[in-house]
Amino acid sequence: MPFKISEEQRAALEKFIGQRAKAQRTHEQFLKKEMNKNPKQTAFHSISRHGYQTGWEAQLVRLMTGETPDQPFAPTGVRAKIQQWERSTGDKVTLPAPGGNLRYAAADSTGAFLGPEVEVAAINWAAGKTRELQAGMFAEMESGPMINRVKKWEPYKYIECVVRTQYPYAGISFVRDKTKEKPKKEVFEEALNDYFTGEKVLNETASLYDEMLLRQAKASGSGIPAKVQAKMRVRFPNLADLLTFLNVEAIMMKHVRIVLKRVPENGFSWKLHTAYAVNDGIQLRPDAPGKWTGRIKARQDGPVVTINNLAF
Repeated sequence: MPFKISEEQRAALEKFIGQRAKAQRTHEQFLKKEMNKNPKQTAFHSISRHGYQTGWEAQLVRLMTGETPDQPFAPTGVRAKIQQWERSTGDKVTLPAPGGNLRYAAADSTGAFLGPEVEVAAINWAAGKTRELQAGMFAEMESGPMINRVKKWEPYKYIECVVRTQYPYAGISFVRDKTKEKPKKEVFEEALNDYFTGEKVLNETASLYDEMLLRQAKASGSGIPAKVQAKMRVRFPNLADLLTFLNVEAIMMKHVRIVLKRVPENGFSWKLHTAYAVNDGIQLRPDAPGKWTGRIKARQDGPVVTINNLAF
């Protein structure tokens, strides 16, 4: 029996597909722009490291090993296995990834956007909301004890903001339980491979004799005895089981942190430094020592401009 949807559902689906298609084009423009950056500007990593195209697999790999999705051999952050269809044999062949120096950036929390529409909405929103700050060069910052606060004009090279979008969630992050020992790289790699391949292990009813028979069968390459197979189970039936083994929790993130960098440092042009999903509160501030008063200047002897940060 064919599946039917209402006209209202059809209209909503068409709207979603249209929005995603439009956002996908902008996402690709962002990614292309990032790929065309100066090779020395290695600090710029947003879409290539946190974009939805990186996939949860690459984000989990980074959390457990520090290896980032974006690499010299995978600059766009797409780290899935490359498959090639062989017309002559009808077989799929997995091509090995090129070698070279790997890029590492250790983190206790890693994640990616849920879709291109979320990242595009957040970046565009931040670009508009930070326009006044982008026109400044110095920010008035407060520091010191409450009874003797000191105000000082500080130069700033970065703008930090946390924004919301019209979507309920912006991304998903993997967070490691730091109170527990982190599995070694080889342990993680074996577990991840077992999850992908549906590897089976002996269950709780297996005896030492069953373990011996299983080892012998694997060593000789012969079939596993039926009575041993009856005592086997899939090691990680679903992703939740794998995450539990790794002491990792998957958390939905509602907001997006955007960081802009002044390039060149003495100018008023800004580039996207990084963008990723977070659960932090909404904020807007220049990256300078102390607490921002909401006031900026384009030059030391220039007029003071007050920005209503509360309206952000």
